[in-house]
Amino acid sequence: MNAGEALQIKDESVARLAQAFTNPVRLQIIGILDQGEASVEVLAAKTGQSGANTSAQLRQLAAAHVVVARREGRHIHYRLASPGVRRLWKALQEEAAAASPDMRELVRDWFGPLDPIDVTQARALLERVRAGDVALIDARPADEHAAGHIPGARNVPADALEGALDTLPPGRPVVVYCRGRYCVRAADFVRRLRARGVDVRNLSMGLADWEAAGLPVTRAEPFARDSG
Repeated sequence: MNAGEALQIKDESVARLAQAFTNPVRLQIIGILDQGEASVEVLAAKTGQSGANTSAQLRQLAAAHVVVARREGRHIHYRLASPGVRRLWKALQEEAAAASPDMRELVRDWFGPLDPIDVTQARALLERVRAGDVALIDARPADEHAAGHIPGARNVPADALEGALDTLPPGRPVVVYCRGRYCVRAADFVRRLRARGVDVRNLSMGLADWEAAGLPVTRAEPFARDSG
């Protein structure tokens, strides 16, 4: 192998990986798999795509070594290939928020200012949840909540929010989390709850961020993520 061939292999490998992140459906799939392993059928339902299109997108992700698969009977299950995939996905979102005028406007008008919490504040939040001083809501779908959630979190999927409003403890502050800083579901929850006069805050971090900080997670079902 000469230098020119080595350069071609390097650049083609990088280009293949970059290409995997250029499709909105594939980005949705990566975001879902960041919550844990999922089958083709589940991914298709959550992205609103056909099974055939979902499989095609997954093949591209697998070819770029972004996801890996395992077969269980007639079903194929996928997960992120490595922690590095998640770091890259997060970095792309952060760079888009900094570089894209459209994304900056979206962050300002939809997600709002980032109010990060550190580990000490997160542990204090857990104590307040345990004491019943704060209601913690997990806005993800039920299966993602079942796979793992912050201790004390109540699962209220997006389509169940209206029915759950009357069951929220009156006068109690609410903290909402979903799939991460740029999860539109959590931002939408915050907007809708504030419109009802609820004292609510977006945690602005997902379960994977929480766990990566060494904070406790309740696991109700086996969870497949390469801890690398």
